[in-house]
Amino acid sequence: TDIVDAMRKWCIPVGSSPRVWKVIKSVEPRLVQEVGIFEDALVRMGFLNGNNGDSLPIDSAPLPLSKLASSLSQAYVEAQRCQIINAGRNILFNTDYHNTTSVGHTVKDPAQPGTLESLSDDPHSVFLFHKCSVSVVAQEILQLCRKTLDDASNEEAATIIDTLPSSLYRASREVLDLFRAIIPTRHGKEIASLPRIAAVLHNDCVYLAHETSFLGD
Repeated sequence: TDIVDAMRKWCIPVGSSPRVWKVIKSVEPRLVQEVGIFEDALVRMGFLNGNNGDSLPIDSAPLPLSKLASSLSQAYVEAQRCQIINAGRNILFNTDYHNTTSVGHTVKDPAQPGTLESLSDDPHSVFLFHKCSVSVVAQEILQLCRKTLDDASNEEAATIIDTLPSSLYRASREVLDLFRAIIPTRHGKEIASLPRIAAVLHNDCVYLAHETSFLGD
């Protein structure tokens, strides 16, 4: 068990980039080979029973290290998902929710339709988020989701590790679910009694709803 834990710690990278994904795929077959040699030696010396804890013989049940080595790509995908969720949790618990920042754009009111002034109206203004203050927490959560979805939509991701994009997409949704679950619970009394905090939460929700609507673009 200790060796499996050490293998998870030292053989699974923490970074996320095409270079790391290629390393994972190239290392996996070599790791399977080396671990197989190592486990065979442990079986011969009597340190392993030659099965996976079941009654199956050695040739039909993978040993713990071999099982991890042969599924290194999937272990990496799950580790990335857990890493993203933990990063979101750290933002939500360790960042002061009272700190705010200004986001959005100053959007001019449209001119009267049919007038010459209306020709100068920005046709894209309907898609702009109006300037307001949101919490630093919401901004950092959105940045984490954006980075996660950038990796998920990388053209090389699916060709190298086919399960990675769907797992990253799920992780980004789970980070937003954490925001919905933690913030109203953790700051419920302040939201109920302090108008400023209630307004910040309102702005956060509108901000996240608006920005996530355009993440696909």
